Amino acid sequence: MKVTVEKVKKQNIASIISASGEVKPKKNVNISAQIPGRIIKIGVEEGQRVNAGDFLLKLDSSQYEANAERDRALIRPYKAELIKADAAFKKDESFYQRQQLFDEKLIS
Repeated sequence: MKVTVEKVKKQNIASIISASGEVKPKKNVNISAQIPGRIIKIGVEEGQRVNAGDFLLKLDSSQYEANAERDRALIRPYKAELIKADAAFKKDESFYQRQQLFDEKLIS
């Protein structure tokens, strides 16, 4: 044990204690991504205080845009087929109504 001797004078006494341990924050927040992606722009610095709604980062959206366009292309033929089926339905419905009138001898 080391002891230090000094002349008497007015001063603050400090005690230094060495101990092992872990420093933990009062509040711990885990941040995780809901969508994986490549970051192309970061809007904050490490340790910067942020508020709700602040811009944090921008992800590369090219893959998601390509997937959306592919899905739209897959849907187009089905939309065209739906329009075609709707037109055929209207034609058949009109024919059915004319047939009803014919059966009731209201038209020739």
